[in-house]
Amino acid sequence: MRHAVIVFSCTALLLAGCATPYPVLSEDQATYHAELAAATIQAGDSVKAVSEIQYALERPSGGKKIHDLFSKQPRGRDFYYASLESWVSFASSPSTADLVVQKLSVARDAALFNAEQTTALFQRLEQRMLDGNANGSIAFTLNDSVQHFPGLREPKQERLIVERTIRMLQDKNDYRRPVKPVMDYVRRVGADSSMGRNVGSLLPSFNIRASELSAVEAVYPQYVALRKAEITATVAFEVKGADRLMRADLLQALRAKVKGVEWIDSASNAKVARVVVERLRYDERTLPERTQSITYAQHEVDMAKAVLLMPRNASFLYDVVSGGAEIEYGFTVSIVGGVQETEQIVRGRVVGGYQRCQNQRIQNVFGGISSAGFIANDDMQRRCAGNDHIAMDELRRNVLEKVVDAVVNLPEIRRVHELN
Repeated sequence: MRHAVIVFSCTALLLAGCATPYPVLSEDQATYHAELAAATIQAGDSVKAVSEIQYALERPSGGKKIHDLFSKQPRGRDFYYASLESWVSFASSPSTADLVVQKLSVARDAALFNAEQTTALFQRLEQRMLDGNANGSIAFTLNDSVQHFPGLREPKQERLIVERTIRMLQDKNDYRRPVKPVMDYVRRVGADSSMGRNVGSLLPSFNIRASELSAVEAVYPQYVALRKAEITATVAFEVKGADRLMRADLLQALRAKVKGVEWIDSASNAKVARVVVERLRYDERTLPERTQSITYAQHEVDMAKAVLLMPRNASFLYDVVSGGAEIEYGFTVSIVGGVQETEQIVRGRVVGGYQRCQNQRIQNVFGGISSAGFIANDDMQRRCAGNDHIAMDELRRNVLEKVVDAVVNLPEIRRVHELN
């Protein structure tokens, strides 16, 4: 009894905000939270008690400490059991159900309740999942684990899960792609079963991608053979009016960006579709530099710098040098010999500019000038914060990207790319 009073007094001080540091070792952390739980149980604060119990149970030795606590203070067991009942009642998705299973498993392993109580919680949770799956309020799919809920493996429940998963694959706006779980299911029930035949008939509506073919091939090899032909293409690539370097750069960019297309030399195979890029206009120009002098009166300079670094009534001066470069371009991008012959015109201008500050100086009222090694104010900071040079290579890459985008947007190329 005396020990309990001491524990309560210490934890009461902790609750009051004493400066006891939080333990480093997980063993000590479990003790820390168990002692706080003891104090809050005795104080009748069920919410705080449940929170501290949960913190303790998250540590490796927490189960034993909470088990010992419940032996001394059975009221804590009632608090925590009621909280688990609430978790079960409010589990509303497969992910929250998994979280509740974890909590119940910890309670079972630590023998916090008798076997009948723990079994009752597991059964109530499973029934909630079965009801939710049946009415659609808890939408299980084959992406979700059902190992803790054997009732979801029953034919009627599982059929709902499979049908829901199939709808996910048929929805082009759904980013989830549970192809492998569906194929694993078919392998389990058999491709010749009614559900296996149903999935096989629906495969064209799944928009199977190249990365998913290996999962499908083990179950539906004939479909995969046909699908591979649909989602891949061999296309010849030709560039007119440009040098070999531009062709090489374009080809490298296309191979990196476009999926499912094998690009070959146009002269090697006359039977395949040809993408032709023709350069009609391409002018690179470097814009002349210009210099602008900026002057700040002393009262326009940051106060501390003006007082410490400038003579009375002096001015702060500096030069802003600006320049740039531009490329004016025009290309035609076309595909010939394919299913749908198309031509696009790509034209425009890309411009890059730069700006740098130099020759910062201070001029006193008598005309004397000295160098200044500081930023005068926010206006100067803004003017001097941009690029101090422009690389023509960067502008060239911008032009190449626009041409590559046009190639990708050719209907036949885009179709193959999207399928992959």
